[in-house]
Amino acid sequence: MAVALLIPGAAIAPSIIVTGVLTQASVDAAVLTQAFTWQNSASAAGVALGAAGAGRAVDAVSPSSGFLVSAVSASALTVVVYVWWLTAARHTRNRVEAEHGSDRRL
Repeated sequence: MAVALLIPGAAIAPSIIVTGVLTQASVDAAVLTQAFTWQNSASAAGVALGAAGAGRAVDAVSPSSGFLVSAVSASALTVVVYVWWLTAARHTRNRVEAEHGSDRRL
């Protein structure tokens, strides 16, 4: 079990770091503690809902389908993150072009 959870477990620290950095960069310092509280609450709720949903999916198919549910979930998350990344990159590129004009010699 430890080997099976090694890769998902390795994703936890980067996820926490990225959400913390994004939270800190996007809110005013006066409400930073509250923003971190909301972030942690949302994370706990997401884990609880995900565990409940995955448990129901495994129960509906068979106990041995747990790894399949994990693989499908990881694949879906990969697609969501990739689409978000493309959207964020496009938004950043448009913002830079708006601030500096279409001059590519930044």
